[in-house]
Amino acid sequence: MKKKAAFLGVLLSMLMMASSAWAADFTVARDMNFRAAPAVTGQRIGSVPKGAVVSKIGEMNGWDNVTYRGVTGWIHGGNLMTAEQAAAAAAFQAGAQTAAGTAQTAGVTKTAVVNAGMNFRAQPSMSGQILNTVPAGTTVPYIGSSNGWDQIIYNGVQGWIAGGRITIQNSAAPAAAAGTAAAVPAAAPTGSVAGTLKNTMNFRSAPALTGSVLSVIPSGTVVQYVSSANGWDNIVYQGMSGWIKSGNFR
Repeated sequence: MKKKAAFLGVLLSMLMMASSAWAADFTVARDMNFRAAPAVTGQRIGSVPKGAVVSKIGEMNGWDNVTYRGVTGWIHGGNLMTAEQAAAAAAFQAGAQTAAGTAQTAGVTKTAVVNAGMNFRAQPSMSGQILNTVPAGTTVPYIGSSNGWDQIIYNGVQGWIAGGRITIQNSAAPAAAAGTAAAVPAAAPTGSVAGTLKNTMNFRSAPALTGSVLSVIPSGTVVQYVSSANGWDNIVYQGMSGWIKSGNFR
């Protein structure tokens, strides 16, 4: 019994030391789901907003165990910033406002539609600081590309998103509209007809289930029908051309 008690005491001490090794405050880099278990199937017990300060007490399988407002749960890993990182991100955003304005008047002549929700980073790297997230369907000023990353301006800030997820347009949209989720409506293609959707549909970049989801179109929405191919309908929705599964018009 004495040996067992001693073993349990050592184990408890080790657990306390491990916990204290993580016990530190961090700033959350973006809005996060707060779950009861370290998995996407874990019960959602709330949300942790971008900029919130949490106490990290451990990690497991790519998830961080944190305490937020007195409740302990899990958020997906890679989204916590130290105080120094948070200060650097804030300074970057503040300083980028002037740089972004300069870029918009110094030869930024193209815009791009972001085809999928993307992390918006300070550097063109997966280790770059996450400054924000850019929703699918957002139209942004496009600056250029480098090493598989696209440089854009979002909400007045210059940054980077992973390449291959944008549709580049020929000319820049008005500055007031750039960086907002609403695309500038395009004229309906010649020969297209209006149609009303009878179901809520995923709006995709290509006529396949593997095509990126650009948006979700609610049932009852009127869109412009252009053509069909291999069981998919090519339509125009909010100024963007894309695809929905056939057989969903009233």
